[in-house]
Amino acid sequence: MNFCSIPFILISAPFIATLIHAQGDTACGVACDTYNTNLANTAAGFTPDVETPFEPINPADVLQMCGDFSEFDNYGSAIVCYQCGGFGGSDAQVELLYYWALVCATYNENGADTNGQIAGAECWNSALQTDCGSLQ
Repeated sequence: MNFCSIPFILISAPFIATLIHAQGDTACGVACDTYNTNLANTAAGFTPDVETPFEPINPADVLQMCGDFSEFDNYGSAIVCYQCGGFGGSDAQVELLYYWALVCATYNENGADTNGQIAGAECWNSALQTDCGSLQ
């Protein structure tokens, strides 16, 4: 064994762990930024009700909020942002993120298609009382 390589291995392991953690933080930041952008764009272009928990929405609103699932390992920005611990913000913003993560999980678990949109809207409109998705 070449002992000259040992210090490199000992120094490199913590660096690699830090690099991996930083990439995870970056992915979380991108997901949270995307979620917030989706929320603002959907509120401005479709209905502001996506910002008010359980105000009636329609399936097209679910697509706007959850349709980015393929960009985030088939989870979606709301789910990834929530699983990363959110982006800070007020209690109301944290709660809204949780609700949207559940709605997007519902969308994904019901096919990430028209059926998923309908199921997601039903989840939201029922105040999470119908069969909503799981964040497990």
